[in-house]
Amino acid sequence: MAVVVNPSLDRSDWDVFKAAATWEDSSVSIQNYAEYVTGYISTCVDNIMPTIQARKVPNQKPWINSQVRHMLRARSFAFTSGNETEYKPAKYSLRKAITVAKRQYREKLDSFYSNADARRMWQGLQHITDYRTSTSTTISPSDSLPDDLNISALFRDLQ
Repeated sequence: MAVVVNPSLDRSDWDVFKAAATWEDSSVSIQNYAEYVTGYISTCVDNIMPTIQARKVPNQKPWINSQVRHMLRARSFAFTSGNETEYKPAKYSLRKAITVAKRQYREKLDSFYSNADARRMWQGLQHITDYRTSTSTTISPSDSLPDDLNISALFRDLQ
């Protein structure tokens, strides 16, 4: 069973990309052709895939999980309501949830070193030190051609 990514891919005029990658001497640059086609496909995928934004606070502790966040909201709500009979148990349950979350996080980190797996150990060290390799790429101006062609194809499909 084939899954259709986007119906506009079926109606696309693929010869436009070949014509854009053709040089003056009628030879086709395979590299440019592949860039244009993959750029067009990625644009179509970006148009149909939902995007979400994850909010990460810079001083977010690594042991804070959904349970701690839930208890923190409950404590804050009890505090703002001014009800002391709700606030004290909420404060206690938050403290308990933080203790449990810290213990679980410590066990997770300890598991990196308890195994004889050197790869997991280095991953644990990188996680603790927040080490990240630079994976930034620059986009050249020629990468806008698939987007320009995509817009013209959309208007052609509407007629």
